[in-house]
Amino acid sequence: MNHKYIEEIMNIEESPYGWSKNTGRDEMWEDQRREYGFDERETWSLDTTFIYWLYERLRMFNEVNCINTDFHTFDINGKKLTQQECIDTMIAKCKDYITYQGIDDNYTYNLKNEILDIWKECIHSMWW
Repeated sequence: MNHKYIEEIMNIEESPYGWSKNTGRDEMWEDQRREYGFDERETWSLDTTFIYWLYERLRMFNEVNCINTDFHTFDINGKKLTQQECIDTMIAKCKDYITYQGIDDNYTYNLKNEILDIWKECIHSMWW
C-alpha cells in the first residue's frame, strides 16, 4: 500500500505502515490488509495512526477540493480562522508530529490536542 504524502516527509519503514517488517508476521499482515484494508500494526498506537491518516487526507483534500475554503470561519481558541487556515495549520501540526524525533511526551501530547481542537470545530465543513 502506498502512502505518497508520508513518503515525502519520512522513511515509510519508520511509520506505522512499516513497523516491524521481517519479523515473521509479514504474510499475516498482508492477509489482514487484503481482508480489512489495513493490518494490526495500525492499531498498536491509534493516536499516532489517526494523525498519519488525517495528514494524508488533509493533503489530498487540499489538492482536489473545488470549494472556497476561505468561506467558512471557526473560532479556534479565541482566534477566528478560515477553513483553509484550519487545514494549513492541521497539516503543519500533523507533519510536526509525524517527523518529531524527540522524546518530549508533553510536546507530542500538546500537538495532538491542538490538531484535535481544530478538527472538532471544522469537521462538519470538511467535504466538497
